[in-house]
Amino acid sequence: MRHLLPLAALIFAAAITPGPNNYLILRAALAGGACAATRAAMGVVAGGAAMLLLALAGVGQSAALGRAVGVGGGLWLAALALAQLRAAWRGDRSANDGGPAAGVWRMAAFQWLNPKAWVLVSSVAAAAATLPADAARFAPAAALGLFVALSALCLACWAIAGRAASNWLRDTHRRRAFELAMGVVLLVSALSLALRAAGGAA
Repeated sequence: MRHLLPLAALIFAAAITPGPNNYLILRAALAGGACAATRAAMGVVAGGAAMLLLALAGVGQSAALGRAVGVGGGLWLAALALAQLRAAWRGDRSANDGGPAAGVWRMAAFQWLNPKAWVLVSSVAAAAATLPADAARFAPAAALGLFVALSALCLACWAIAGRAASNWLRDTHRRRAFELAMGVVLLVSALSLALRAAGGAA
């Protein structure tokens, strides 16, 4: 069991820190409440689990593929962030209440364009491969179980934060400031991921 602690710490640290998924779960909770956040979270976990299964099987470990996903996904996220910033600046609430977090399948598909999700599943697969021989037999199942449980826990924390902030954000000016701030966070995160991936090609 102690051999799994570093793996659990890796998954938790990556899943709880701000990123595209957490931002979209927060938005879903603000816009549609617990039901919308739950649907979005189910999509995140399902899409991530499918990606992790492929990574554990050794599929998708190409460095060129990783760079392409990182750059392309990062630029796509940056375009999403710019659209949300524009909508927030104009005060268009409807534009900020939609997006990839609209449902389970859209959010699951979104994972395949999310560079942070690819970094996470690749890191988890690599960490699982380094477990001692006596734990190696259970490594794939343990990695998948920890990934699902901890990802769901972290997403729930972000959803709760979104609902807790909903009353405070009913004020139009506060809501606009929040949407602008979160759009900037998403934009910086997306460009950072894209630049990091592009730098790996040098």
